Amino acid sequence: LLHVVEGGDYGYRFRLGRRGTHPFQSWNGEVPGTLPMLSGTGEAPSGIIAYESDGLPEEYFGDLLLTSWGEHRIERHTLTPRGASYGSKMTTLVQGGEDFRPVGIALAPDGSLFVSDWVKKDYNLHKHGRIWRLRWKDAPKPQRPTDIVEGAVSRHRPLREAAMRRLAALDQTRPESADGKPGTSPYTDAVTKMRLHEQCHPAAWATFYSAAYSNQLCAVLGARENDARRTIRLGALAASQLKIATMQRYFRQAIRTNRPAPVLAALFERIALVAPEEWKKGERPELDWTVFDTDDPFLAHAARRMAASAWKDGDAEASLKLPTARQRMAALLVMRSLKRKEVRELMPAWLGDADAHIRFAAVQWVAEERLTDFRNALDKVLAVEPVPRELFEGYLAALNALDDKSRPDNWAEHSERHIAAMVDDATTPVHLRRLALRMLRPDYPNLSRARWNELLESDDAELRLEAVRSLRGSRLGNRAALLTKFAEDPSLGRDIRGEAMLGLDAGDEKQRATLISLAASDENGIRDDARRALAGAMLPDEDRTKLRDAVAGDDAEALARLVDPQRKPARPANTDLAAWLALLDKGQENENDRGDAVAGRRVFFSRVAACANCHQVDGRGGRIGPDLTLVAGQLSRERLIDSILDPSKEVAPQFVAYAVRKEDGTTFTGVFVGEDGARNQQFGDADGQIQRVAAEQIEDRHPVDKSLMPDNFGQTLTIGEMRDLLVFLRSRSDVE
Repeated sequence: LLHVVEGGDYGYRFRLGRRGTHPFQSWNGEVPGTLPMLSGTGEAPSGIIAYESDGLPEEYFGDLLLTSWGEHRIERHTLTPRGASYGSKMTTLVQGGEDFRPVGIALAPDGSLFVSDWVKKDYNLHKHGRIWRLRWKDAPKPQRPTDIVEGAVSRHRPLREAAMRRLAALDQTRPESADGKPGTSPYTDAVTKMRLHEQCHPAAWATFYSAAYSNQLCAVLGARENDARRTIRLGALAASQLKIATMQRYFRQAIRTNRPAPVLAALFERIALVAPEEWKKGERPELDWTVFDTDDPFLAHAARRMAASAWKDGDAEASLKLPTARQRMAALLVMRSLKRKEVRELMPAWLGDADAHIRFAAVQWVAEERLTDFRNALDKVLAVEPVPRELFEGYLAALNALDDKSRPDNWAEHSERHIAAMVDDATTPVHLRRLALRMLRPDYPNLSRARWNELLESDDAELRLEAVRSLRGSRLGNRAALLTKFAEDPSLGRDIRGEAMLGLDAGDEKQRATLISLAASDENGIRDDARRALAGAMLPDEDRTKLRDAVAGDDAEALARLVDPQRKPARPANTDLAAWLALLDKGQENENDRGDAVAGRRVFFSRVAACANCHQVDGRGGRIGPDLTLVAGQLSRERLIDSILDPSKEVAPQFVAYAVRKEDGTTFTGVFVGEDGARNQQFGDADGQIQRVAAEQIEDRHPVDKSLMPDNFGQTLTIGEMRDLLVFLRSRSDVE
């Protein structure tokens, strides 16, 4: 749900691909200069209205009502002030079943609602659509007055608008009175009554501002309280045609004093619309740059527009001396919006700024404007710590853009040689090697055994851990021996030992023996990781006997899964979300007891869950399904559970699987992930493998209803593993 303002950037770049995983795309204001959403909505919101009528209880007036196709519901969003914008509290107005898919929503003449229902989840014209009418049961008969003033203050918007049109048509001639002073007209009489009416809607009050009311309009600027009536009058001010000369003293007074954020934002927007030459000399208000030190993105956006409208020669150099990172960021964004070539001379300074967010914004500018003169200067962004993952990925995406790669959505694949060079160079700063190793595909063929040994023996614990994670998927001939060594070493911590166990193959006798020994041990945590690594393996009777006599530990289900693999645990139906919530919360006193995010990471990358076959987190995993680094953390816990248990319930169009039949009669099912350099069609299958086929070899291709993601997680994962996985995925909302 977006608050749309003039010049607002909400982070979506179609040219960067539909998946929303490019570093320069934003979901919720993460990229500098972009604006966040008011709140998340259900998947595929289709229609929206601001309810302004009298057919529902009065508390619904002004709320936003929207239809959510994917959630099978009609949502009610109540707005609350949040700085210069709003937050939104969502409640469910109507919740339907699987075949309730609301799309359009409209106001009926009596104040009730009409809602169209597509019914089916497919996009074909199936002729099963419906129209619903939603009305207030036992609603009182609405009052529809014929009087102009009473109509102008009605909650029913069509009546209010009709009354305002009648008002505008009234005679505005003001006859001269006996004392020679101008009298009143039907128009002025009605406007005065309307403005004084205690139920006058702010929008109606603001409609008839004109030069005649300029003093009253500007007097609003003297008010300090933050109420809707004043805010909407300021909206009228921003859109008015009043001569700026009549209001200059009010602007100067208001902008110098402490005003609520909506007032300041309206002032900034109005000032930005006025050309510098329209102001009297010395009368243009000066922007106080400390306004950018707040956490209000909408206020900062309006202030940047004001700053851009009055930018002068010399301001660019002065911006480098601004005392805070947020002020310097604002100056950078302003200068980019001006599109002046001379300000680019400061690019090296921004690329080397101490603040990582400023360096990211500069990199994005260079990449999106194709400023090839700064190609070699990009390395400056990596020379200053910290280098967060987002900045590192932005740097790689910029190299991809400047090197004229035609597919920006494939920036990661095109960046492989840069990443590999960093990993292979022992003099690369360790913080960069960690990031590069995380992004380099584990089976990259050109890392030598000596380089692997150097990484695995690193004194830096984090680099060593990343090396073990990469080792699991590597092509090293002694991979299994190295992983076994790490898994068995009691001097190492659980993290590195658990990661090593994920790479051991329970189908190999020697590796299975290691896992059985660890699974039967009395080491808490290590025991659970080993049992998870054994899940799904065909164990001989002697191994099951060893495990049967072992200590059950914290996750007895994991042991039972190995000892008696034919036994299916009692579980609710995948569609019974309420029962699943009760099961997952059983025995968990508070939310902090609901799982372990570190253990959940190992569940994500384990064979039993196999999430990483298709999904990425923090640069590791497959690229067939959605990148879950940020997306999963923005879902409600209920929505996340539902998507795990019943993945075919809702599949976004770009992740629909296709059944493909080739000319030779062979078939496969996969998600289309794009074309390779040879123009072959690429499809990702459920094992994370890419199937490549020339377009002319495809005889038939049609979408299937079932998601590639398996729907048996409720049976294959233990309740403890499910809790850990949920906590890990939801923790991604805290990623910087």
